[in-house]
This record gives sequence, structure tokens and C-alpha cells, in this order.
Amino acid sequence: MSTFLGGGGSESLRSAAKSMVTKGMGGSRRAASTMRGTAQGAGALGQFLASARDRSDPRVANWVDRTRQANLAADDLILELVKEVMPDTGSVDDESLRNAAAEALGLLYELNPDIDIFNLSDAQIHDVMAITIANDVCNRMDLQLGQAYEKLKYDAQQIQVYRKDVKEYVQSEVRVVMERLGTTGLDPKRLARDVLQSAMEVFAS
Repeated sequence: MSTFLGGGGSESLRSAAKSMVTKGMGGSRRAASTMRGTAQGAGALGQFLASARDRSDPRVANWVDRTRQANLAADDLILELVKEVMPDTGSVDDESLRNAAAEALGLLYELNPDIDIFNLSDAQIHDVMAITIANDVCNRMDLQLGQAYEKLKYDAQQIQVYRKDVKEYVQSEVRVVMERLGTTGLDPKRLARDVLQSAMEVFAS
């Protein structure tokens, strides 16, 4: 970690991620188990988006119809969708996951402002799930990195650069895993679980 924070580049970033999963989180299997709520949330989000598109669940279809009639701005629509799929429990972990999902959906709008969030392709749904998982992994890593930032007394601007590097790396790796597993036709909840487990194995290797 100190090598990465000292400007060690991509190789040291991979080594830092490996250290955080194997030492900080007890290995890939334990990390995936600890973060099972992340997989459950990302899977629920994927299932909801698929149901919204296919209108396969009457409850979801009714919610979509009511929400469309409200004609919400993108930011408000994201908040309402996340709240519907991931109710606020007051848990710190759940709040982290909600933020991860909101950021993933926000990225979707950044890439395509005119997108219909209730009519996404499988690939788009998988990408939202992957980024949700990646963002929540980053949140966990950030908690560990926070002590290093404080100890090494980096300024706020430099810390944001490091956080951006970590996020881009984690998102890239999780997306690769999702692209590999997302073609197998698994249901969203199982897919999210398998992606998280496989991603943790990649980080720990």
C-alpha cells in the first residue's frame, strides 16, 4: 500500500488491492461472505430493472407506471428507484450500498442522458450491477485506506486522485468478470453473487 501511495503505479495498485483482500478482509472467500449484502443488493437491483423492462412482476410494473407519471428528473428518479429496491435500514453497510447503486445509475445517465432506465438491455443491466458491486468494494477499501491517508498526511486533492485510481481499477476488473459470467444466463441474484466471489478471487491472486 505504501508503494502505491508513493506513486508506484498500476502494479503497486494491484498489490495493494491484493493486500487489502487477503490481509485486510481475510481472503477472497471471507471477503465475499462479509460482502454478501453487496451481492444481494446488486442482484435485487438487476432483477428489478429486468422486471421493469419485461413487465414480468405486476408490483414492479405498477411502480414503474406511477413513477413515469411523476415525470421525475434523472437524479430524483435514481433516488426513488434505489429507495424502492434497497429500503433505508439505518445500517452503515446498507447506506454504502445505496450510494454505490445510485452512483452506478448516475454513470448510466452520464454516458447516455436520454436513456430509458426502465427499458435497459441485459448488457446495460449487467453493467449497472457490476459498477454497484465495484463501488461498494471501493467503499470498503476506502475505509482501510483512510488510515493510511491520515498517517501519511496527504492533502485532500491528492487523496481524491488516489481514490479515483482505485475506483477505476476496481470497476475495470469487476466489469471484466461480469462480461465473462453475464453470458451464462444466470438469474441476477446468483450472477451478482458469482461476480463478487470471482472478483475477490481476482483481487486476491
